[in-house]
Amino acid sequence: MQVTIFTANCIGQAANCSYPNKVTVVTPEQLQEAVKADHVCAEYKGNYRGIGNFIRSDVIVMDIDNDHSEEPAEWITAEKLEEIFPDMEYMLAFPVDIICFQRRASQPDRDITSIFLFQRLQMQKCTGI
Repeated sequence: MQVTIFTANCIGQAANCSYPNKVTVVTPEQLQEAVKADHVCAEYKGNYRGIGNFIRSDVIVMDIDNDHSEEPAEWITAEKLEEIFPDMEYMLAFPVDIICFQRRASQPDRDITSIFLFQRLQMQKCTGI
């Protein structure tokens, strides 16, 4: 299992589009370290994120923010992912804001997660469509 992530030299700058640092992730620990910085899971021309600059990606990323329900029993958890993706390799990463910022007491703990699904083929920009 391996995924390529490109990180920024900043954290939390919404206007940033530069991701010059290529990180090859093999372990969950490496993934958690890589996602501490702003990051993308695709390679872009000139390391500049934009639709026209997309080159390729070797992973499918989905955010699980559990905003579909106020009922904790309906939330997607790490345990439930085994049932949902029984034959898929994946790693989980918890967002930096959960690690760095304390939640308000009134805010439910929804186990907000990004799931990195590994596929056998790389996604590449299609031309002529």
